[in-house]
Amino acid sequence: MSGENDKQVLDLARYLHCILADVHDLSDPRSTTPRQNMESIRTKAAAGLREAKRLGVLS
Repeated sequence: MSGENDKQVLDLARYLHCILADVHDLSDPRSTTPRQNMESIRTKAAAGLREAKRLGVLS
């Protein structure tokens, strides 16, 4: 792996970690807006998957 590739993978891991933390917060069963939260979860997950695919991590 090149240094630039290593940086991209690390940046992706940090980005996905942030998304996962957001999803965890949004999935709180005590939420008063579960439908809105589910839409946000789907949007965040899709963005993370798109970025991983763009970087070639997912085929």
